[in-house]
Amino acid sequence: MHLALQTATDLSKIILNRQITSVELVNELLNTIDQKNRTLNAIVTLNAESARQRAKAADEALGRGEVWGPLHGIPVTVKDVYKTKGMRTTAGHTPLKDYVPSTDACVVAQLRNAGAIILGKTNTPALAMDVQTENRLFGATRNPWHPDRTCGGSSGGDAAAVASGMSPMSTGSDIGGSVRIPAHFCGVYAFKPSDGVVSIAGHIPPLKGQVNTIRHLAVPGVIARSVADLQLWLNVVSSSDRSDKRTSAPFATLAPRALKSYRFIWSDSFGELTTTRDTQHAIASLASKLADAGCQVTKVTNDDISIDQLWRCYGEIFGVMAFANLPAVLRWMIPLMMPLLTQDPISRAGGKMATAGVKSWFAALERRDDLIKKMSVLLDGVDAWITPVCAGPAFPHRKMDKIHTPIDVDGTRFPGNLAATGFTCPFNLTGFPAVVLPLSRTADGLPIGVQLVGRFQHDEELLNVAEAMSNGMRFRPAALPLQPETFAPVPK
Repeated sequence: MHLALQTATDLSKIILNRQITSVELVNELLNTIDQKNRTLNAIVTLNAESARQRAKAADEALGRGEVWGPLHGIPVTVKDVYKTKGMRTTAGHTPLKDYVPSTDACVVAQLRNAGAIILGKTNTPALAMDVQTENRLFGATRNPWHPDRTCGGSSGGDAAAVASGMSPMSTGSDIGGSVRIPAHFCGVYAFKPSDGVVSIAGHIPPLKGQVNTIRHLAVPGVIARSVADLQLWLNVVSSSDRSDKRTSAPFATLAPRALKSYRFIWSDSFGELTTTRDTQHAIASLASKLADAGCQVTKVTNDDISIDQLWRCYGEIFGVMAFANLPAVLRWMIPLMMPLLTQDPISRAGGKMATAGVKSWFAALERRDDLIKKMSVLLDGVDAWITPVCAGPAFPHRKMDKIHTPIDVDGTRFPGNLAATGFTCPFNLTGFPAVVLPLSRTADGLPIGVQLVGRFQHDEELLNVAEAMSNGMRFRPAALPLQPETFAPVPK
């Protein structure tokens, strides 16, 4: 039995049935980390000794008939933006290189309360602000399937760890696609819940002394090896947190439905943003197979909803968030410099909001409310909206902080930020839940994922759709990558 290939759900059953011990599982994952992390660089802080001690305690508790929770004795990893009590937390930010919190972030506390073992912290770009994963503290994380390609960001360490068998489940965060893009690039599963379902208390940013500006776009998310694992994670972390008034009560478990009973809409482009031929073929083929299975499937055109308005409004909200804590002199320079540095509508809209006043801020929130209503109408009577995750598969490593470097999409060059986040950021703006499933591979072996978007706070229903689709279409995470002994240095 290769434990690194197992899902968290299956590992839980194996442990509770006493087929393996938690100590054995922790040791096998630590061996896998020892073999692969030196070249993948996905895990930046390892909690080996504490993990072994916690695993021993889990085995002893089970021997007494005690079960701590649904993740009893299961090792998991956590993105290095979440505070972990007694364990280094840097957010990839050099001034935090020696920071050890005295408390856990809410999601970390919930994972521990459910019996999970925190095995380590995963790499992230500095303050989680890039679509690839590299920082000055720890360097770049590689894509397990192709060493010259990025694993995505900002939860890239999570995806690389899960895809390579170093962790069965990893908790990340998503502000514009940060769990979904890495899952797509690395061939695994991801889930971004509805806004307000899971508490983000204890996430960095914000930095100490700064205003918390991430409240409208960022949510915790998860990367794992099955839809069942995504559901397991949601069950553990969706309980309300009194310190975060946005969080809602846990969902009721819904009965599964037959695949043929579901109704889908689908898109293979958003506005001006197209996708590679491989991606278009994979999405269209999925739509055709669903129709053949008896599902109601309808293609959405760009006339059905204004993607450009979604991008611009996201940029406005993000711009206020990103620049609010900067000194005034820098904020006044940004609207002058941004048109010279960027080409995409998201970034340009964000730049204009660097000096936004109260009236402009509330006007942007009103535009957001209007777009939420329009998207709700689009999804009324629909179980899921099928879209690409990104304009193409994992792109080559770029120099750090070069998020706007153009990306080639079958001969057409798109601004890097738009090509990476254009299919994902609209659902951070509106707060709708989204799942990513591994769909296919390119001719040279790079994974292609598909995004399913559900109605606001209908997260359980969306996960049921994903499970039915995953089973009906026989989706599976790709097999473990080859041993990365010959990886070349990442370009600087």
